[in-house]
Amino acid sequence: MESYAMLMKAVGLVIVSFFVLLGASKTDSENLKKFGRVLAITIWLLALSSVVGALFNTIAEKKYEKYVISSYKDEFVGKMKQRGSCNRKRMEQNNW
Repeated sequence: MESYAMLMKAVGLVIVSFFVLLGASKTDSENLKKFGRVLAITIWLLALSSVVGALFNTIAEKKYEKYVISSYKDEFVGKMKQRGSCNRKRMEQNNW
């Protein structure tokens, strides 16, 4: 779900950069036009980094998901053993 939020931020940044470019193109000052272009390029780079971050987050989440689940499983089994409510037969059936 976080990847979608990052992509929505990127879309919002691209929309903002469009209006920055629109405003910069309507001005008479050359310096202000240059500043508008630089600002729009900076916003595009921020949007691009947001997309790259979303892709990396999605790939890393899929790659390391099994390790996270196994660490939670080990923590859960450890707590059950401490309480004495651990059912060995059921754990063996579930390959824990």
